[in-house]
Amino acid sequence: ADEYSGGGDGVSCVPCPTNTESPLESDEVTDCVAKAGHTGEDGEAATACIKGTWKSETGDAECTKCLADTYLTTTGSISSGACVPCPVNTESPSGSDELNDCEAKIGYTGPNGETGVACDLNTYKNVTGSDACATCPMYTNTSDIASVTITDCFCDLGYSSLADGVACVACAKGEFKNFTGIGNCTECPRGQPKTAFEASTNFTDCRSSDDEEFFEETAFIAPVAAFGEIGR
Repeated sequence: ADEYSGGGDGVSCVPCPTNTESPLESDEVTDCVAKAGHTGEDGEAATACIKGTWKSETGDAECTKCLADTYLTTTGSISSGACVPCPVNTESPSGSDELNDCEAKIGYTGPNGETGVACDLNTYKNVTGSDACATCPMYTNTSDIASVTITDCFCDLGYSSLADGVACVACAKGEFKNFTGIGNCTECPRGQPKTAFEASTNFTDCRSSDDEEFFEETAFIAPVAAFGEIGR
């Protein structure tokens, strides 16, 4: 094995080229084919599969890239099992050949090659890699961590906008908004046309104009938005 009869006398055996093998009783150099983990033309010296690739069979087939979200730092690998999964919440392209090819997924951040950390509430990230998470526009927030787009940022209670992902405007005095997200503020009902402050979050903030005691008590109290204080 791993040689062929090529001495001209039909008896002498010649070793196969480097990184190739042949079955018993081979009689020509093209019977020598690349070993597993190697590639090349039959009868010629084979080269090891490069980092990020593997090959389980013999012969002249190309080496196969490791799947996306894995990497492989060694050459000459013979199995897909040699490809190492990226750290949690990171991803890599197929054929990656080093740990640093694993970058934080969108919605996550952190150094390349390390576990990705979810963007906090009130932040988002729409690109892969180590960039920091971006802060939502003024008076908006997100419903969960690991948000991936600015449109995940929606208006707080007491603030209005016609679209998600843009800075929101406080409801004027005499208005309220008791839900988050897109939508207009609602005017206080007749007979209770006033609020003590902007950005009111409930119709119970609406009082009659002659409720002087209420307006005196609340004159210096700022309302609290859904996820933080006014002026964030």
